[in-house]
Amino acid sequence: MADTDVPSTSEVESHVRSSLEKISTLQAHSHEHRGAPHGKTQFLERLRTFSSQKWFARRGSWSPINCSLWGWRCCDVNTLSCSFCGAVKSVPSSQGEGGTDAAANLRAWHRESCAFRQSSCPETVVRLSAGRAAAMEAQMRAKTFALSGNHPVRVVRSVDAEAEAD
Repeated sequence: MADTDVPSTSEVESHVRSSLEKISTLQAHSHEHRGAPHGKTQFLERLRTFSSQKWFARRGSWSPINCSLWGWRCCDVNTLSCSFCGAVKSVPSSQGEGGTDAAANLRAWHRESCAFRQSSCPETVVRLSAGRAAAMEAQMRAKTFALSGNHPVRVVRSVDAEAEAD
């Protein structure tokens, strides 16, 4: 066999990298079909993992909703994990609201082949449908009526509101 028939080390490495990327993509797609990671059900499952004991007073980019949108679940105190790619990151409690660093980290901490490194869940998974919102409002009104001793709740104007009206 001639020397020209033997691939170079860089060609072999390139081929192996390409093959691994294809395998990772296939694994990601098969995992996605078992349960779409960007779906509402999976989002709500991730969101349920956050509690005040493990994820205390985080707002803004570090809020449980935002972390869940980016595929993270709370697996321990101040620790996030991705059930899709397996990445685990500890987040110091000093990182309160975060801002752009938090948003960038929530994306970048995923492994290269992870679907969440490319995009978060659509924000529509957080929104209530109009019908659901109306049903919730009706339930709230019924509970308020029941708690008020079956008497209509009166709207009481504050002293400040009366002064402004004069």
